[in-house]
Amino acid sequence: MKNIKLIAFDLDGTLLNENRELSEYNIRAIKKLIKKDIKIVIATGRPYAGFSRFLAQLGTLGKDNYSITNTGSIIRENIAEGNIKLNAMNLNHYLFIKNIAKNYENLQVAFYTDDYLYIDEKNPNEAFIHDKNILKMETRDTAAYENEPICRINIMGKKELLDNFQKENLSILEENFSTMRNETFSFEILNKNSSKGKSLEFLSDHLNIERDQVMAFGDNVNDIEMIEYAGTSVAMENGKNELKSKAKYLAKSNSHDGVAKFLFDYFNL
Repeated sequence: MKNIKLIAFDLDGTLLNENRELSEYNIRAIKKLIKKDIKIVIATGRPYAGFSRFLAQLGTLGKDNYSITNTGSIIRENIAEGNIKLNAMNLNHYLFIKNIAKNYENLQVAFYTDDYLYIDEKNPNEAFIHDKNILKMETRDTAAYENEPICRINIMGKKELLDNFQKENLSILEENFSTMRNETFSFEILNKNSSKGKSLEFLSDHLNIERDQVMAFGDNVNDIEMIEYAGTSVAMENGKNELKSKAKYLAKSNSHDGVAKFLFDYFNL
């Protein structure tokens, strides 16, 4: 039961607390697992530059350490130029989406790479500013884009505007893309093959780790496929009911060090 070789952690709402920080208790638990030669994988909707500071705290920067970024758009080693597999998009996809969104007043379109946030707006809206403040990443105009993989395209604005956009365009978008709505203010568009679950399966195969040797923690809808893939699945108490119904275990909330408490108990750390 406890022959776990890889553990995948979502960040926001899971490994990070209510202040979007890593607690010392969670850090201590994970470092104990690293000493047991268990692979620690961050699987997040964030771009790499928006969470690499946490990898430094955990001691998982460098070769033979791995992350799944931007909801599975990139699977990478935690080194510069460490991409193993891309499920990315290109500028033509962004222009296609932007052309659809131009008919909707007060919605803005941005795209994220693993290194930068791109937006062509003199006054980015509150939704974009919210993301920028959390990720702490450099913002660029699309004129500065240098053909790096586009991980996700975000249509951002007030809930009711996005509800209407989603209702009117979901069918055509899902013919060519994967979509995600984790937040009321942001509608994410991804490569058709981009998901945490598919990426976790690919990475496990890449490392010759069996499914029943994989554990995964999550809280939100973009974690569901990952939870379903893992042989040992853990949902956070603060998570969405849709996800909690599919997990084998339930951990305490992220605001109460739920990950660390579960790990210390499960592995007798």
